[in-house]
Amino acid sequence: MRNILGPICIAMFVASCGGGAGTNPFDNPADSNTATTDETSNNNTGTTDNTDGSGNTETSENTVTSISFGGATPPDGNSVVNVTSENNSIIRTFGGVGDVRYAVENGNEVLYIDNLGFDGTASDPHTKVTNFGGFGTQDVYAAPFTVTDPQNSQSIPQNGSFAIAGTSTSGALGYVVVHHVFNVTDTLKGYKYQREQFDESNILVTFAPVEEGQISMTGEYLGLRTKKGTTDGEYVIAELFFEVDLQDPNDSRSTQFRMNNRTRYSMVTGQSLEGTTGYEVSLPDTIRFVVESGMDLNGEFTTEFDTDLGESTFETGAVYGILSTNADGLISEGAGVITLTSQDPTQFMNSQNGTYDGEIDQYEEAGGFILDRNLP
Repeated sequence: MRNILGPICIAMFVASCGGGAGTNPFDNPADSNTATTDETSNNNTGTTDNTDGSGNTETSENTVTSISFGGATPPDGNSVVNVTSENNSIIRTFGGVGDVRYAVENGNEVLYIDNLGFDGTASDPHTKVTNFGGFGTQDVYAAPFTVTDPQNSQSIPQNGSFAIAGTSTSGALGYVVVHHVFNVTDTLKGYKYQREQFDESNILVTFAPVEEGQISMTGEYLGLRTKKGTTDGEYVIAELFFEVDLQDPNDSRSTQFRMNNRTRYSMVTGQSLEGTTGYEVSLPDTIRFVVESGMDLNGEFTTEFDTDLGESTFETGAVYGILSTNADGLISEGAGVITLTSQDPTQFMNSQNGTYDGEIDQYEEAGGFILDRNLP
């Protein structure tokens, strides 16, 4: 079920910026800030930008970029700190997204996002949208669509920046995905996911499982679909199922992942689009796809996959994720990012059955997910 959320303490990525609301998994005990934006109804979108299949600029497994350790923050976004046995933080960054800071100011939840142009200002950052309740511990934030030059009062159009952000229950894991929907040929600006050094209770976060056998986790996905060549788009949510065979965690067939009940929502009204005109055919569930590379010693996993609709391949995509263990050495939470190259399912199916002969609208989709083992 979709959860309509009130204000929550969403943990977000903190690098050279400070922390947020005391629950930020990307810093140890954090502070609180925020700003306000008038959230204007919008129905936007475009295409995604991928380098190396996904725009990856991944850090080494033995380094962490621009993260606060024990309260000491590296001076800039290019700082690299060695991982030691006492520090198991990992950040994976793709595309242009720089430092991200969550804050609460004047009762509003906001994100400050560095390294992307024309996405609001320090006094008018991304603010949590009011017409869509998010999904689980994940929410959508929008930057203002215009900024005013303070000297001449000229209005400056912005890039239509939307950020999807989520955190695990403990604050140990989180992600952010940024779309610029007005850039119709380059909408996916980047994303990152992270396992923090400390959770929100200031407990050291590790990946050191002591258990054997097989485990099962469930989760929630929140994404944004953007239609190529236009500013049209829609939110999408889905349920996730994730299993690992811990007796063979590095075996190529030891980790499997499913995404079910994908549901699209209007960016204008926040209401479900399923079954309305043009949305008669739903997006397909993914089959139970296997992470071919297994899970590494960091608790990280990645795989490519595709979905079918009718008798043809409909989408291609990729999953990037990371897990954490709790104080008892049990795998407890996960987080990551899913990217998809997609199409309009109604046009696609009508084309297959001969009732539509036009061009099929193409979509790029990217979002994040949170996994929870729901331990007693």
